[in-house]
Amino acid sequence: MGLPLPEDPGQHADELSRGQKKCVALLRALYGSPALVVVDEPEAYLDGETRQRAIELILSGRDDSMTVVFSHDPEILTACDTVYDLARPHTWNDD
Repeated sequence: MGLPLPEDPGQHADELSRGQKKCVALLRALYGSPALVVVDEPEAYLDGETRQRAIELILSGRDDSMTVVFSHDPEILTACDTVYDLARPHTWNDD
């Protein structure tokens, strides 16, 4: 279960929706199993089902890499091993 891609692989980026651009960017960031993945608001511009699939995809490779997620979404934050609150830098949740 992957993320939806544009139907035409030759489609210019200017012709993609924000959600399609987000999917392409996430897939490019995760391609090749990098040791470090940094994503900012990965759920932005995605509909419900695509949003859930993106979260699962991002968090699925955590055993082999470090993933840094910047988000306000409680669902993503509760799935993370460690959460740092940048508004209160001396507090964090480290399970």
